[in-house]
Amino acid sequence: MARLVMFCVASSLFVALLHADELPAFIRRTPEEILGTINPRVVEECVVKRFFDPYPSLNASQNRLEYRWRVRVPDGSKVNVLWAHGVLPDDDLPKDGRRLIPSQSPLPSNVGDIVIVVRASNEASKQFEISIFPEFPGKTVTIQSTSAINADWLPYWKNEKPTLIHPNDEAESRLAIEGQQLLMKHFVKDRGVNTGYAIWLDFGDDE
Repeated sequence: MARLVMFCVASSLFVALLHADELPAFIRRTPEEILGTINPRVVEECVVKRFFDPYPSLNASQNRLEYRWRVRVPDGSKVNVLWAHGVLPDDDLPKDGRRLIPSQSPLPSNVGDIVIVVRASNEASKQFEISIFPEFPGKTVTIQSTSAINADWLPYWKNEKPTLIHPNDEAESRLAIEGQQLLMKHFVKDRGVNTGYAIWLDFGDDE
């Protein structure tokens, strides 16, 4: 009986592998794509890597989108995450951005990761959310998040295909640890202006 069970399991696995190209994308992803791991020996650079959570994908629809980023920073206290929405400049970042990490509660002053999760939904109303999950060894850091409802500036359900600007999906990206560095900018051309949202890292002085 045990041999029969093992045979059935092995046969099922063989069939699954044979038709792997027919499996949903969230099943075909590698563990590295799902976890978004970054080499722990990288401690002196800012590394950005997009990764994918398979579980929300089980209930995914064309009206729900999610983006996940892991950002390795050498010194958490010297970085903030900013975002802006609405009308965006053509070739630059918005001048005024909302800080997601309070100035009075900076991240730890050592190497760590910032996981940034962006969710957008058009199922009930246009909703938008950014959540930040700091991961610093030996430190307990408060999760930060912000959200917006009736977000008509979201580019995803417009008639035109949005322009998506962000680091490479397939590999790690290195960003300079200075000034402001773009994480993602998604927009459509609406009546002659860019309408959407932008998220970026600020390595400048918080003051």
